[in-house]
Amino acid sequence: MKAQRPFRTLIFDLDGTLVNTIGDITHSLNLTLREYGFPPINETRCTEYVGHGIANLIRTAFRTAAAAKRNHSLSEDQISEYLQRYLQIYGDHYLDHSAPYPGVVDTLAQLQDFQMAVVSNKSYSFTSQVIKHTKLEQYFRIVLGGDSLPHKKPAPEPLLYVLEKLGGSPMETLMIGDGDTDMQAAKAAGIRCCAVSYGYRPKQQLLEYRPDFIIDDFRQLVPIVLT
Repeated sequence: MKAQRPFRTLIFDLDGTLVNTIGDITHSLNLTLREYGFPPINETRCTEYVGHGIANLIRTAFRTAAAAKRNHSLSEDQISEYLQRYLQIYGDHYLDHSAPYPGVVDTLAQLQDFQMAVVSNKSYSFTSQVIKHTKLEQYFRIVLGGDSLPHKKPAPEPLLYVLEKLGGSPMETLMIGDGDTDMQAAKAAGIRCCAVSYGYRPKQQLLEYRPDFIIDDFRQLVPIVLT
């Protein structure tokens, strides 16, 4: 008799896990910073700011830039203005260079028998368009953005919503992501998690969250879920 697979449902983060989007995010952020008289930041610094949604990215980037200027503080109204402008700029550039990481397309094709979903903290409109642009939409039964539900990662609700809709159980589900929010959401939902070290967080930082698995290449997911 064939052994039962350990997982039936796979939930993926998007940015830093399936698709490398940091170049377009950094470029759009720098265009926005320059427009308001702030200096640009490098991709490494921008990577540190992503993972908790666009609003947090803008608030962190602009307040950090403003703090470098003495006696320069920002109001919530200013932050809101910068956010709206960033969304306009990012909307023009978010598909310039974003592309799946090596092995993602072939690996997802191998895993088509699984129930698969995407849960991102990026807004749904951008999440869905990135997935469509990179030709990954055929693999996922559910796609959620950070604004799809009242709560986003690290809250467990988006992951539990996926399981409710797909009829899956936490014990047979694996969350795959590159960030602390992915690990925290999975553990809060009672779901095992697999960290990817090639994304936007250093491997040592990911290990602090005690993931059940950690992979350095997306293709290494196959033996974990198919054994």
